[in-house]
Amino acid sequence: ELEGAAEHACTLEVTTASRTAEIEGVSVTEGEFIGLKDGRLAVSRPTPEESLAEMVAGVAGDYELGVLFYNAALGRERAEALQRELTERHPALELELHPGSPDVYAFVMALE
Repeated sequence: ELEGAAEHACTLEVTTASRTAEIEGVSVTEGEFIGLKDGRLAVSRPTPEESLAEMVAGVAGDYELGVLFYNAALGRERAEALQRELTERHPALELELHPGSPDVYAFVMALE
């Protein structure tokens, strides 16, 4: 049962683009916030919140629980604001919020 859950789990990560490029059909501008879905580039947006929100919108219907980690530089206030926004947009997705994302990732989210 745990193996099945692990296979269905999804990881979303938001970090800063280190260069301008087009990768896997996604246009990336240095300094923007890129979103990775299961390690593959999915989006590039001006803010970490926009990047994560767009990725969540694409997968929220497939999952029941999301655990969202944020880094210290981002801060709890911004993370809580995003949590509220995501909860309003996706009421069927239970969303937990925790500090502890590595410094290079504004957000890390596990979905199951």
